[in-house]
Amino acid sequence: MTNVLYVVGQLTIGGTETQLLALVRGLDRGSYVPHVACLSGAASLQPSLADEFRAAGCDLHVAPARMGKIRRFRWLLAVMGSIRPKLVQVISYAWYLGIPAAVITGIPYIIASERGLPLWKRPWHRSADRLLLRRASVVLVNARAVKDHVVADLGVLEERCEVIPNGIALEDFGAAPATALGKPLPPANAQEGPVIAAVGNLRPEKGLDSLLLAFSRVLGEESSGASLWIVGEGVMRSRLELLSHSLGCQGRVHFLGHREDVPEVLRHASIGVLASRSEGLPNAVLEYMAAGLPVVSTRVAGTPELVVEGETGFLVPVDAPEQMADAILRLLDEPRVASGMGRAGRARIQDEFSFDRMIRETQAAYLRVLSE
Repeated sequence: MTNVLYVVGQLTIGGTETQLLALVRGLDRGSYVPHVACLSGAASLQPSLADEFRAAGCDLHVAPARMGKIRRFRWLLAVMGSIRPKLVQVISYAWYLGIPAAVITGIPYIIASERGLPLWKRPWHRSADRLLLRRASVVLVNARAVKDHVVADLGVLEERCEVIPNGIALEDFGAAPATALGKPLPPANAQEGPVIAAVGNLRPEKGLDSLLLAFSRVLGEESSGASLWIVGEGVMRSRLELLSHSLGCQGRVHFLGHREDVPEVLRHASIGVLASRSEGLPNAVLEYMAAGLPVVSTRVAGTPELVVEGETGFLVPVDAPEQMADAILRLLDEPRVASGMGRAGRARIQDEFSFDRMIRETQAAYLRVLSE
């Protein structure tokens, strides 16, 4: 059996972590033994998520808190030395420590994984990326748009970059409630009209400030009593709450915080919205489509690879609240069209974006690398 070590920057609730957990759960245990090394320490570790990795039979290593980069690098070297994995997969910015540590430790096979188009990187990051990715046997990405970036901007040969789209468990988004709600939903009067759902971490790149501007326009032009439910936590929450109040949306915008029952929340929704400025292949859109919701999303990175314009939803430019509002209003005004888009989106998920397909294609990539 092959020891596989996944090196990640953090283990919080998010798309990257959800996909990694599904992969760890589904790996063929007759061929692979999974281990995970989390670089950011307990401060960025979601306890419930850590428990799920351990329950999946994964050996989890977490860097001690308040550790500088040099000490963290030494810690990672020690972890690799104790596990002696044959294959290391470094995910996104974790490769700044993960690839050098794998090279020094003499690990024969290195896979890099890029999950999006990060806006935060400076020119020196790009130079470092180009240098480090030369040591990777293959670069796995989750969208064609991300592959284009990796090939054009980071100098990776096209034949060494492979697209494996994210997956989702469609059965979690059935018509009937699967479990009791972990937290209460907004009051009944917030559920009388259509619910617009936005799922994601409350960070600047998620564009929720632009979404609030769009929703305030929606409120000014419709009388159906629509409400906006924002699911997630993050550094932008207090600023977004202030913006919502200043736009006169109080009582119509509800911040639900972190939820572990997103499928149940989405059963109350009529539309799923993504306003992101930066993405890879967003899990939130996968969840909306699996829940049978029509989608309004910004046209960013891999979203056009999920949302078929006019068939499963509408795509709008980044930071264009007027166009986003118009798309939402059209779906509110034409419920029959919205319902048809939701059914088409769920069928698309079933056909093309299952966890089984994602795991199968990832293991096939491992086999190709190990056979070289």
